[in-house]
Amino acid sequence: MNRENMKVLFMASDNFRGSGAFISMTVLNTLLRDKYGVQTKIIIPARDIGDGIDLLKENNIQYKKIRSFNWCQEVGKKRNFAYWIKTCIKYFVNRTAVFRICRYIKKEKIDIVHINTSYSYVGAIAAKKMHVKLVWHLREFLEEDQKMEIQNKKKGYELINRADRIIAISESIRNKYRNVFDAERIVVVYNGIAVKKFYDAGRSLFSTQPVIGLCVGRVTEKKNQFEVVKALAGLEHVELELWLVGNADADEKEKIEEYVKQHNLQSKVKFLGPKNNVEDYYKKSDLYFMTSSAEAFGRVTVEAMLAGCLVIGADCGATKELIEHGVTGFLYENDNVNELSSVVANAMENKEKMKQIAQKGQDTAKSCFSAERNAENVYKLYCEVLNQSEDDNE
Repeated sequence: MNRENMKVLFMASDNFRGSGAFISMTVLNTLLRDKYGVQTKIIIPARDIGDGIDLLKENNIQYKKIRSFNWCQEVGKKRNFAYWIKTCIKYFVNRTAVFRICRYIKKEKIDIVHINTSYSYVGAIAAKKMHVKLVWHLREFLEEDQKMEIQNKKKGYELINRADRIIAISESIRNKYRNVFDAERIVVVYNGIAVKKFYDAGRSLFSTQPVIGLCVGRVTEKKNQFEVVKALAGLEHVELELWLVGNADADEKEKIEEYVKQHNLQSKVKFLGPKNNVEDYYKKSDLYFMTSSAEAFGRVTVEAMLAGCLVIGADCGATKELIEHGVTGFLYENDNVNELSSVVANAMENKEKMKQIAQKGQDTAKSCFSAERNAENVYKLYCEVLNQSEDDNE
């Protein structure tokens, strides 16, 4: 399976170091280089905003900026005159990008082009023009979670289906697309998390008062953190404080703050804003809540498990793949606030048992969702693709 001097070009769809997809790509690049000797390079879509390049520099990852636009739009977006003007501009910019990427592939003698998300596509066109192998990573529920869709879905799906392998980051993602793409090309490879950064051996849960509950990530309607706040209202006599770490949509924050005021929860709900040292907040928390109804994987879920938190998640999306109810954490019916309240109350009343479950969750996360395991699986997939190419040419 070993391939010497393999060269892989990653196509990023954004330039934000806080993006889960960008973080996953960076960690994967580092391990492919350091552990398997793969020569990796990344093309950034050359936008003026974003700090992802800083993360690449910190990890000594080679990159090149080539301006391009993604092919996604808001679901139901009106297609007026201004829309078509912008679409035409983006089309011509992307044609230039394809030409430049083709030249780069030829110059660097790239073996595989790896598209990092559902959003980017120019690298795929370049790969096919240059007759190099194509791997496509599907990391998100577009319509269900992000309220986005590919502009021309028919042509978009046709292009994705031309990939030599399609990586789904969960069974939930594969199930969505198994009747859309060639099922034999879709491979599930769970995201990998840097264990050392989040792992906290010997955690002692529920050792302080109040008990701390945590949600990490942008506070939005689609992520549904409001559900935890409403559950708190039904737990008047429980000493539990909820920390919301991350940026917040203005409308959602206002809605939550109004509810908090009406139910006298000011001392129990804290907006802490974005944090660069989010691992410290996991390690200070007892409970972690994953409330999204369409989580494609859930990096934060695994991070919380690694930190030793007791994770409570909505029974949908990939969350139900990461948590075994009553064994490594707890699941509750999505949008069922009463059930969520009952799960929390049960945890508070049976703390010793909860410590054992959290420990099992930590062990499972460490063994199943490490960055090293992710890199190993991706490297094996690369080797299969290249070996298949050689077999086809014999």
